[in-house]
Amino acid sequence: MASRSQLNLCFFVGILLLIVVAADAKDLYKVLGVDKNASERDIKKAFHKQSLKYHPDKNKAKNAQSKFEEISHAYEILSDAEKRKQYDLTGDEKGQGFGGSQGGYGGGNFGGQYAGHQYQSAGPFFQAGGPGGRTFTFTFGGPNQQAGGGGHQGFSQFFSNSQSQRQSRQKQNSKTESGEQPSWARNMYNKFTGNEEGNPGSGFGNFGNFGGGMFDNLFSSFSDGFGQAKEAENNAREVVDLPKGIENLSPSKFKTQVLGTRKTSWAVLYYVPDYPGIGDRLKVLASFADEMKGILKVGAVDCNSQSKFCKEQEVQLFPKVLIYPFKPTGKSKPVSHTGEWTVKALKNFYNQQFSPLVTSLTHQNFVETMKKEQERPCAILVRKSKDLPVAWLAICGELEKRIDCYDIRVINEEDPIAKKLGAREFPAVVGLLSTGEQFHPDDVIFEQSLSKSVGALRSFLEKLEKRDRDLERMQISSEPITYLTKKNMKRVCGSESPLCIIAASRSSKGAEKVKQILTEISQKSLVRKSHGTQSVSYSLVDAAKRTAFMKAFSAVDLSSIDTVLVAYKPRRGRSALYMGLLTLEGVEDFVTKALVGDLTFEPVYQTPTL
Repeated sequence: MASRSQLNLCFFVGILLLIVVAADAKDLYKVLGVDKNASERDIKKAFHKQSLKYHPDKNKAKNAQSKFEEISHAYEILSDAEKRKQYDLTGDEKGQGFGGSQGGYGGGNFGGQYAGHQYQSAGPFFQAGGPGGRTFTFTFGGPNQQAGGGGHQGFSQFFSNSQSQRQSRQKQNSKTESGEQPSWARNMYNKFTGNEEGNPGSGFGNFGNFGGGMFDNLFSSFSDGFGQAKEAENNAREVVDLPKGIENLSPSKFKTQVLGTRKTSWAVLYYVPDYPGIGDRLKVLASFADEMKGILKVGAVDCNSQSKFCKEQEVQLFPKVLIYPFKPTGKSKPVSHTGEWTVKALKNFYNQQFSPLVTSLTHQNFVETMKKEQERPCAILVRKSKDLPVAWLAICGELEKRIDCYDIRVINEEDPIAKKLGAREFPAVVGLLSTGEQFHPDDVIFEQSLSKSVGALRSFLEKLEKRDRDLERMQISSEPITYLTKKNMKRVCGSESPLCIIAASRSSKGAEKVKQILTEISQKSLVRKSHGTQSVSYSLVDAAKRTAFMKAFSAVDLSSIDTVLVAYKPRRGRSALYMGLLTLEGVEDFVTKALVGDLTFEPVYQTPTL
């Protein structure tokens, strides 16, 4: 039977931890920046706005990743009606009520989670939960032992959860059997008294002088009582068999497949084989891998045998899942999953990594958005359901900076937007070329398995991209003098272009006249003195619509002049203006002088952008 001092200590530590967690609880509404009466739509809009702001790929601040994880976690709870209801009632950040599924205050086992670790004691004691959503658990002894006897690992695992402590258990057990005070007790005592080795006075609130020598006697008797038998955990296997679908990752495999030239996303589990319930977690992860086949791969790293590697990845608490999203624009930072261990929660968390890359449209802003000049071809997902298909989010992430992705929700096929886009079955994907022409897939994309949907969607969007490029080439070959757009700016007059001749006209008559002159000049061979032939491009802009663009070349108001020619050198950031008569001789003389360096080029006032 447990001694009174041991039970007092356990009760005292439990209450102390509850106080710490309650103080640490976050207001999920404040995290998203919404009111407690916010609607589902308000919460979604707030999440989209905040995730765009703090996404690790867009925000390079040190706290961006942790802030993004907070936002994702808040959205996971508040977007689920049942979890939100529980959170509003109890303040539980996991949406499970006091103590989660394993209880609240009352008699029974002392079980639950702390910092991602789940433990359960079969010996009768008490449960504790509270408004932080974390349940603290201590395992006293083996499955059939009471609090007064058995092993000491319940407190050891809580106060010493580092990888190095786990690897030293066998050594601790031999010391316990020989009567030596185990290190877990010394660590626990030092935590409270503020006498940690190499860091005096760093304990919990500097309890060193509290109660005189009370803690000396208390911890001494506690360690003696718990040091009589080997812990049941030593019987756990050193190695676990990974289920099908989860790849065992060595450091070399990890660096080449996950961190190397990635062409897919990864979910990586960092674990220790002796963690209670690791088998159940692996089963959930294997189901997740099966459902996400074709979108991401799932791997696992054994941090018992690969402790050094896990430390390099800054993983100290187990088990932990990190998502490594595939982004063609550059290496993306891994993001830690902090939610529930269910397939649905893992899928939702994965989707959140790519949702900022898709712009949701409404019936009010659809037409206005589609009228805007697009830098890239667009793909629009037309859906009736609330959730976005996981294949859509994954492929939009894969083709970022190549295809602009939008989605819009409609009522049925009679919806005006659905009719305008020619969507009859949902979800449907419609492509929009830079010419405004619609581009439809030959076959249904989403009414198949996930892996087939991913392949069909990727193939369609790549065809959309190719079709748009082909149209652009045809336009260039048929019209050598074209209007500058966001899409062709880089190619026609980008930072690597030696010289651009830009004709800015306010009237259609002036634009047509200068286009004829530039077309004739472009067909001639203009040679730069002593430097051979220099590349030059010719283009048009609508001066009435591109006033901000024209301000880059002149501080003087040019609105009184119908047509102005600009000789622009992007590499040097300099330009010269021609405001003379629109004749072939006058314009040709201006272009020739620009090529041979007989013009005075002044620095531009700002970088010209469309």
